Amino acid sequence: INKANDQPFTQEDEQLFQIMSVNAGIALRKSQLYEAAIKEKKKANTLFQMVKISGMQISIRPMISKVVQIAYEILDSQRVTIFFVDAMKQELWCIESKNNEISDVRIPIGKGICGYVAQSGEL
Repeated sequence: INKANDQPFTQEDEQLFQIMSVNAGIALRKSQLYEAAIKEKKKANTLFQMVKISGMQISIRPMISKVVQIAYEILDSQRVTIFFVDAMKQELWCIESKNNEISDVRIPIGKGICGYVAQSGEL
């Protein structure tokens, strides 16, 4: 960075730059806090929606669809899929997905990432 007319920076210039950098840091931190507050509000609203759903007198399938929709919104993800474990057949069964490409998928427990998670219980 050069000063106009190739003049050297003065002590006053340095102090002004230091004040500006402190203010920029404060503005950045406030922006981060605001973003975190917005995310927490979204999570609280989602939790409220989940509690509301759990109290409804609806069958399991529409409830699961609503849970997928809420998870899709809060996670801000491209895909959300819910798998049930079929212990008798030792496989995962995709019962609901927010991805139109997936329908009635079955994955053996222990195969792939989802199968490993189901088998190990690790995330």
